[in-house]
Amino acid sequence: MQQQSIQFGVPDEFRQNIRNGIFSIITEIEPPLKKQQFSLAITPMRAALKAAAAANCVVTTLINDRSKGEESYKSSNLQPLVTDVLNRVPIVTISGKGRKKEELEKVINEITSQNAKNFLAVTGDRSDLHTDSKAYEKGYIDSLDILKEVKKRDTDHFVGVAMNPFKYDPASLLSQYCKLVKKIKNGADFVMTQCGWDMGKFQELQWFMQMRGINVPVIARLLLPSLDDIKNIENGVKPGVNISK
Repeated sequence: MQQQSIQFGVPDEFRQNIRNGIFSIITEIEPPLKKQQFSLAITPMRAALKAAAAANCVVTTLINDRSKGEESYKSSNLQPLVTDVLNRVPIVTISGKGRKKEELEKVINEITSQNAKNFLAVTGDRSDLHTDSKAYEKGYIDSLDILKEVKKRDTDHFVGVAMNPFKYDPASLLSQYCKLVKKIKNGADFVMTQCGWDMGKFQELQWFMQMRGINVPVIARLLLPSLDDIKNIENGVKPGVNISK
């Protein structure tokens, strides 16, 4: 399914605020699975977006990309809905999970044809980690390559990258910071952390960037937990989300 909607004159409060250092709140929505009828699945989203639009502190909405699975609708399917209801320029996530270069280019074309300006480039979790296969047959594109591809289309595109500061051994932590520096050197405009409540790790990220003169804005991603989320937190499924029972 594909919707085409080219919007002009919609305010981009997110980019203005983040460049001017103004504290802002961003909400997130998740594309539904394709087994759900699209028109029915977006009904509760429409209500949530109307509530977000009425809140002055919410500057935009981030549209996630298939984090529920590869059988989800694409982020581009929700982009016209978010723009119309929120009346603001959204942030559109582009995931490399389950995609090859040709499909990635097609997805970027779809999103940019809808006048997208703000993006979040993510690699996405793999669906074959239970196997010994190193090659992912459905395709798997690193977020750094997505960042480069989007920037190549238009240098004015405002592209963010993800970073996970919630690592607790030196090897894993160093790997995350090395990836972060590489992404920033390739033009990342902002950083969005993975979900977490460990304030010490957020501070550690700030210190790392300040000591190296990296002046890229950082967005902390916080979870408002559901009952299922709380069970996962207690079982250690969500590293970095440390909340006492």
